[in-house]
Amino acid sequence: MELSHQIEIIDAKIEKLESEESQIFSAYQKSRKETEKMGEDMEKVSETYFLNSYLSTKDVHLDSFISTPLVERQITNIIESNKK
Repeated sequence: MELSHQIEIIDAKIEKLESEESQIFSAYQKSRKETEKMGEDMEKVSETYFLNSYLSTKDVHLDSFISTPLVERQITNIIESNKK
């Protein structure tokens, strides 16, 4: 009789642990999907930001971005080395 009672207690603990495992796995799956969605959303935001940045500056002359002669020389050197 005692053994039967211990088996029932152990079975109840196993069921409880299996239920907890299922809840944890469900929460993990939900978090994983949310993380993937956030990554996709961030990618879209980055694409939009890049496109808007490009569109807002594509017709601006390079001199508008240059603040010092040193920066101008460095940019000129980069442009010249990329032409080669």
